Amino acid sequence: MAVLQPVEVFTRALTRAWDERPPVRLIDGGASGAEACGPDGCAVPQP
Repeated sequence: MAVLQPVEVFTRALTRAWDERPPVRLIDGGASGAEACGPDGCAVPQP
């Protein structure tokens, strides 16, 4: 059974989740040797 919530409840939940998210960790491809995408994105492998 679905339970509908007012938009305000959903907005509050999203805002709280955003505020409580862990910080974004940047990957330095040069230092760790990990691959990373450039400013134009990543190459998509073709099948």
